[in-house]
Amino acid sequence: PKCMDVYTPKSSRHHHTDGAYFGTGFPHMLFMVHPEYRPKRPANQFVPRSGG
Repeated sequence: PKCMDVYTPKSSRHHHTDGAYFGTGFPHMLFMVHPEYRPKRPANQFVPRSGG
């Protein structure tokens, strides 16, 4: 999703706020508040093998 798809500020003066304003904790808080945006786990797990 794009930024405006996830969050639209209530006040029009905040529409031009840069995403860097939120800091490094924003993605973690976003996934806590909206768990539906979390990436899905892969269906099959990688099994390392040696040799071709």
